[in-house]
Amino acid sequence: MAGYFQFDLPAAPRVEGIAAPTLVFAIGVLLGIVLGIACSFVNRIVAKVKRRKALRNIERSVSGQVRAAVVEPVDHYLNTYNSYAAIITSAAKKAE
Repeated sequence: MAGYFQFDLPAAPRVEGIAAPTLVFAIGVLLGIVLGIACSFVNRIVAKVKRRKALRNIERSVSGQVRAAVVEPVDHYLNTYNSYAAIITSAAKKAE
């Protein structure tokens, strides 16, 4: 467009023989790749920590529910069975 209006464009500044805009673009791409890899490692570490915490919370809540829904009723029935077994055993000894 500058050619249409007949403006003279200045030459792009050069750093070590490479045009500065090209150098800035290349550095940006490389830094983006490096930042992406670094964030990937950080994300893995954070995910592992959160996973452990979530599993711990799930285990804690599930163990409470299992205790209330399974262990306590089974204990109650076992205690009842054991008391009946003790009564039957003592009655059998008296009958002898």
